[in-house]
Amino acid sequence: MSDDNLESLMAEYRRSFPDKAAAIRTATDAARQAGWTGDALIELASLVHKLAGSAGAYGYADIHQQAAALNRKLKPLMEAASQAISETEQSLLRKEIDALVGSLIENA
Repeated sequence: MSDDNLESLMAEYRRSFPDKAAAIRTATDAARQAGWTGDALIELASLVHKLAGSAGAYGYADIHQQAAALNRKLKPLMEAASQAISETEQSLLRKEIDALVGSLIENA
């Protein structure tokens, strides 16, 4: 693959950041409204998991690390989906999600 093709792919990926940020925000709102359970949580975790992988592949180490860390926190929530999470845990999740979304917007 030529350098021009690679640069083009990276630019296209970077242009997708605002859409990825919006999708994560929407999924976060849905997960929060569903009590961080069910299909809404699964959708959020899926988006974050995919972002962790693709950001790493495209060389966005900071975004990869943020998404991977968030992914590790969402996984146990999905496994214990019937249990409520504390307000403190919810607040920490929202802060991490806001930081990840902020990184996407900054790098767009």
